[in-house]
Amino acid sequence: MRALNPGLWAVLSTVLFFQTTPSLAQTVCHAAELKLGDNYIQVAPTGSDDTENIQCALDLAVEKRISEIRLTRGEFFIGSLSVQDFVGTLQGGGKDHTRLTVLDQSVDCAASAARGEATAAMKFIGGEPRIRWLTLSVGSNIWPCATGEVYGGLDAMIHFTGRRGSEACTTAVIYGTIDRVNLEGPRIYGLEPKPMYTGVLTDAEQSGDSDCRNTLLGSIRINRSLIRGFSTGAWLNLRGNAQVSVLNTDFDGNFVGLRLDDSNALVTIFGNRFASKAPGSYSCCESGGVGIGVYNQIVSTGLTHFDIYGNVFEIRSGGFDSSSG
Repeated sequence: MRALNPGLWAVLSTVLFFQTTPSLAQTVCHAAELKLGDNYIQVAPTGSDDTENIQCALDLAVEKRISEIRLTRGEFFIGSLSVQDFVGTLQGGGKDHTRLTVLDQSVDCAASAARGEATAAMKFIGGEPRIRWLTLSVGSNIWPCATGEVYGGLDAMIHFTGRRGSEACTTAVIYGTIDRVNLEGPRIYGLEPKPMYTGVLTDAEQSGDSDCRNTLLGSIRINRSLIRGFSTGAWLNLRGNAQVSVLNTDFDGNFVGLRLDDSNALVTIFGNRFASKAPGSYSCCESGGVGIGVYNQIVSTGLTHFDIYGNVFEIRSGGFDSSSG
């Protein structure tokens, strides 16, 4: 039998080694469900808690400047995710095909409260995060905060924010986008505690602290999405003439559809449906459903300019409550 050419054997060995060597994502994150492609990381569901895998993919994307994380079709289960300075896209395989479900008693809410941070299923600190083509949900019978701590609900499904405040109280910047995403809340309005209060929160950490009112600058864009079943669908607080665009989105069955607090922004609200619901079935004395609410508590905030056109308001009252568009 003829001996195999040494040069050919070396080539075959290299090919075989390449084919069997785990990808960088698998090596760093120690998970077979993660694969590294051409400037993207792919994550598949495990059938149980996927928080660690998705968190590792986000951290690796920031470290290696990878611009895209792709969640395959299927259902993912998460506790709480947090990433700083992520510039890229976290995307699924479509709103009807990729679902992220918040797990029961999976979040250390007491630790977040001790740091002065809002609790959220997904927290993006600075950067330019884009979330698209997926569904995030929490059930009405789920209490994400761990027992024995702050037992109850999270502040938000998605929180866009800046770094925690320091003694200098410097400003922070974020450019966030939500595009073709379903956010499905618990549909509980008048009971305490709630599994989750807000669908989208855009606010600086400790912004309500009287000693240090941090400021969040930048932009937020919500496009062609569904935000359903929260006390507040989207709660936005941006300043410094920030850009806010809320376009072609269905705010369905929230107590308040869209709320802006102490903002100084240029706001475009176009082509949306606000079907807000008063919590009258729980209490006769709470205020009614609100489509768009604008609240100013800080005199020095400045002016917000609104362009509101092409929207539909279907405001449902209950009991003795009033309602307003």
